[in-house]
Amino acid sequence: MRGFPRHVRLGKLIASLSVAFLGMAGFFSDGMTAGAADRASRETKAMAPRPGGIMVRGIPEASKFYCGERIVGPGDTREVVLERCGRPAWTEVREEGVTERFLPDGTPVNLTTTEEWVYNFGSASLIRYLRFQGDRLAVIETGGYGYDDPGFGRDCGDGKNISRGDGRFDVLVKCGEPTETGRYGYDEWIYDFGPDRFRYVVKFRNGRVTDIRTGEYGE
Repeated sequence: MRGFPRHVRLGKLIASLSVAFLGMAGFFSDGMTAGAADRASRETKAMAPRPGGIMVRGIPEASKFYCGERIVGPGDTREVVLERCGRPAWTEVREEGVTERFLPDGTPVNLTTTEEWVYNFGSASLIRYLRFQGDRLAVIETGGYGYDDPGFGRDCGDGKNISRGDGRFDVLVKCGEPTETGRYGYDEWIYDFGPDRFRYVVKFRNGRVTDIRTGEYGE
């Protein structure tokens, strides 16, 4: 796995990402009462995916959702979302391709700055990914079930528990901080589990895992 161009160590990763890891209590966002959390849990279970990815009650991209007792939706400002939902469990600012096409080296055309907030309301509720462009909420996506008390890096399975479609927050919860990172028109995280195990190379596009492969033995 040696010879990766432009690889950077963890300090570079921390410098480029804004991470807000909260304590267990903080994962139930500021201002959410127990009743509100219970309501969010019941609503989320009703919308849980069936086998094959079919939703019991569809949550289209950019739909509104209840954050506690109050609704947030596209067009809301950061201030409004923060007031209604409290602090996110994770935030990230990245350059993201709008649409059309990619250059031959994989670089997306028409870059735009996107800020993503991740809300984790515990294992009974689905994770919410909120993407802002400018000061306005643009897109809301729903992920898998959240985490009650994430033990960062304790559920990695030497990389085997990472799945396509995971967000960076999911990968950090499962495997902790990567050993190395790189950028090649996409983001790449490398996990080194020692000389007796293969390295895992995780590829991200637009904040989601798109490819996972094994490399050489670690160090």
